[in-house]
Amino acid sequence: MTAMLGKKRFNELLGVLITKPAGKPTIAPESDRRPTITINDFTDLEE
Repeated sequence: MTAMLGKKRFNELLGVLITKPAGKPTIAPESDRRPTITINDFTDLEE
């Protein structure tokens, strides 16, 4: 449909119906510009 309508027209007509899920976490170098996330899976462990 995007090819038939063109990207701009497609987004005007149907853009509100399209949802994009968040990407999965990935390992990246420190120079990567994407925001960092911090996951602490060890909070529930007892010593």
